[in-house]
Amino acid sequence: MASVRVGTHIERPLEDVFKLFTDIEGAASRVSNIRKIEVLTTGDFSIGTRWLETREVLGREQTEELSVTALEHGHAYTITTETHGTKFDCTFRFDRALGGTDVLAEFDVVPQSFGGMLVAPFGWMMMGTVEESLKRDLADLKAAAEGRARA
Repeated sequence: MASVRVGTHIERPLEDVFKLFTDIEGAASRVSNIRKIEVLTTGDFSIGTRWLETREVLGREQTEELSVTALEHGHAYTITTETHGTKFDCTFRFDRALGGTDVLAEFDVVPQSFGGMLVAPFGWMMMGTVEESLKRDLADLKAAAEGRARA
């Protein structure tokens, strides 16, 4: 298993930050690497919410189906996708902090099949790219939450 953790401080109340992060339909207008979102379920953000997300990865567009697999409203949620025998989990945690909200994103790669285990060593090589992507996503969401244009 490979993991990456990145965090940021956002100068907005926790409730505002959590609402912005869980606004899946608006993500493409806030996160520079996301090209398109197609929500597949109806209703509020909850366990089982699913969507197709097209984002730029290493200069190419890639579409994955994501779903909410864990939710502690106002505190944390996990989104998951499975592809090529590997499960990818990204958990976002939100904590009240002086002057705003601390956000921690944890990205875990877990092989689910023999094929996934065979390519797992290459996952470590990609973790730098994943870390940079997560940092950019958090910076874009921070800018949106604080009412600034994204860089």
